[in-house]
Amino acid sequence: MYLFTLHFPGELEVLSSGSGGLDCAILARPPLEAASLVGGQFIEREGGICQASSNREELGVCGKVRFPRELFRPMNETEKTLAGMFLKSGICYTRGTLKLQAERIGEPMELVIKRRPILVPDYVYY
Repeated sequence: MYLFTLHFPGELEVLSSGSGGLDCAILARPPLEAASLVGGQFIEREGGICQASSNREELGVCGKVRFPRELFRPMNETEKTLAGMFLKSGICYTRGTLKLQAERIGEPMELVIKRRPILVPDYVYY
């Protein structure tokens, strides 16, 4: 069992500088399962999971999760108000705690998926 985290492309460089945040975390076995739990399509990284890198934030990167444009919908008035100055296109996708806002209408969105080891007690499996 692993903890998979989703990040916006380019965010890994921000994380290595000590700032930045986490966009979503999923507890799953393979990255394909993690991607499907949030409604995305897993795209494997060329060469597999990053096992060695001079940038520690690149370790564990599995690939990308693509969210097709068909998943996105127009935001309602409450969502637009909450987005405020961060309102981009007015198109969003929500699933559980994951909330994405499309940069441009009609384009898919991709997030980087990273695998992190985690210890899970046996009683959680049952």
